[in-house]
Amino acid sequence: MNEKENLTQEYIYSAFLQLLDKKHYDDISVCEICTKAGISRMSFYRNFESKEDLTFKGIDRIVKSLSASIEKLTTKNMFTITQETFIFAKKYKSALFSIMDSQITNILRDMVVSKLQEKSKFDYINKTSKYIPVFYFTSIVAVLIEWLKNDTEETPEEMATLLTKLVNPETLKNSCTEDAID
Repeated sequence: MNEKENLTQEYIYSAFLQLLDKKHYDDISVCEICTKAGISRMSFYRNFESKEDLTFKGIDRIVKSLSASIEKLTTKNMFTITQETFIFAKKYKSALFSIMDSQITNILRDMVVSKLQEKSKFDYINKTSKYIPVFYFTSIVAVLIEWLKNDTEETPEEMATLLTKLVNPETLKNSCTEDAID
């Protein structure tokens, strides 16, 4: 991708995020995004197939940024990963809140859960223990949505503390080990 394409995509992302601050996701059209970005529809469609494609690629960028941030953590455990997730959610609150009620919410949830699972590799001592992180990360996303709806009253640290207390660390420790047993 050349520099001009990168710049055009940045204009489009920026315009889209600005519109998400003011309008609901479903009420934003490609024409509005183009007008706000100062580009033609042809430029938009050269870079994205649709508004949904823009959304997924934008969310993918946020998730990759979250993943990179998690990679940089000196301590990687449920608390620090959860806290980092809430920090990112707060940063992108307007955009996330605007798309929460749209049809793509379930796909977004699945993307985030999948990426969180990928970044917290566990080996499991039995065949059913693999569901514990799925439960935990799906719960994080559900609580995160409620937290956003409640205007992020609590800090990311408070939320991470709450969630890690709800899932007994001993359960995780006893179900997930460094040496997997088939």
